[in-house]
Amino acid sequence: MKQIYTSVAKKYLENDAKKIVLLILTLAMAYLINTYVARLAIVSGESMYPTFMDKDILLINQINYIPSRGDVILIDISGRLLPGRYIVKRIIAVSEDTVTLDYEKNTVYVNGIMISEPYLNLNQSDPMLALDAVNSITYKVPTGTVFVMGDNRNHSIDSRYEILGMVSKADIVGRVCDSFSLLRY
Repeated sequence: MKQIYTSVAKKYLENDAKKIVLLILTLAMAYLINTYVARLAIVSGESMYPTFMDKDILLINQINYIPSRGDVILIDISGRLLPGRYIVKRIIAVSEDTVTLDYEKNTVYVNGIMISEPYLNLNQSDPMLALDAVNSITYKVPTGTVFVMGDNRNHSIDSRYEILGMVSKADIVGRVCDSFSLLRY
């Protein structure tokens, strides 16, 4: 009788050990994917409206990303005096570009060429209010950085503000490759 209990206990212990090993492998794989491949992020705020709404869920691609104009990116801001750990912004210009913001015409020029911005929040009378009493301002993007802005310009802390400024490529977590909202359905 003792032999039966021993073999039953051994069988259950082997199954539990397999489950524990499987759980550890699953957690390790999830960690590696989240760290090096892709991650999920949740939008907090209205700086990217109408492209993204507050509480939208974003899928971030972290593999072999090279910053490009127009991409929406996740930025690590943990080293700055801003609330939160990450923000989502759109790349307007890359290293060595010149950006001119014309507040009178609500237009952005990169290297002297006006860029098309169909993603902007145009549901307000003035989609891009001047930060100071200037009509236009020009920025030179240093090597190794990008110039970013939110799509909802009047409600976005972005490269126009000294607290964020130009974003180092090292602070870019990855590119937003998809989004979905549980609130819209």
